[in-house]
Formats: sequence, C-alpha cells, structure tokens
Amino acid sequence: MDIAQRNLATSRRWLLEVFNNHDLDAVPEIISPVYVNVGTTNRIGHAAGADVINQADVWSPDRKIEIKYAVAQDDLVMVLFRLFGTHTGPYRELQPSGRPYSVWLSDTFRFDNTGLMTEGWVIGKGDLLDALGREEIR
Repeated sequence: MDIAQRNLATSRRWLLEVFNNHDLDAVPEIISPVYVNVGTTNRIGHAAGADVINQADVWSPDRKIEIKYAVAQDDLVMVLFRLFGTHTGPYRELQPSGRPYSVWLSDTFRFDNTGLMTEGWVIGKGDLLDALGREEIR
C-alpha cells in the first residue's frame, strides 16, 4: 500500500470507526503527539483528538458520518461527508433543539511520514450552525 492509500485508510478509520463509534482508545493509534485540529480545539496531540470526539458527544451523541468522496495525494487527504444525527446538547451558542439535522462538511487531514495524523481542518462549521438552528432538516 502506498503512502496516499495508507493515509486514506487511516482517515476513513478516524471518521467511520473512531468518530462514529466514540472510540477514544484508538486516538493514539491515529493522532500524532503534535496534532492540531483547526477550529475545534486549542489543545495539541492526543488530547486534541479526544476533544473532537468528546465535544461532538456533548451536542449529538448519536451523530454519524457517511463519506461521499475521499481523495488522497502524498501526505494530504480530503473527505466530503454528510454528518447527521439529533441535536440533543448545546453547540456553541445554540441550545439543544431535540431535532434531527443533516449537513455536508469537508475535512482535510495531513499525515507525517509514519502515518499519524498531524492536522485536521473542518470546512463548513457555519453550515453546521445553520443546520442545527433550522426548524427542519433538508
């Protein structure tokens, strides 16, 4: 398996197994000690990876990701996915609505030469705020 394919497989594991299943035990297997997640947490390393999961557990413990497209080149992976679930806890300034939501987001991940994730960038958090604040899902 080449580097891009290895990183793509790790990205899929992060989203579909770790994020969807709240698997904090797998964080050190995927996340580098120098990992940063832009826009989700100010922490670094494994703590930042755990924050991504723990924060989502607060506002939507039933949330799931379905990957639409994922592409990899060298040390970068880009993923387009649908995030859906029920808004049952506070998210930023929004109080829980108890309503279902569905939103399209994109993640970009960077990996080091050992295959550990060093960066995570989530694109579309404004769309997530909009989806959680809507009266109906689209």
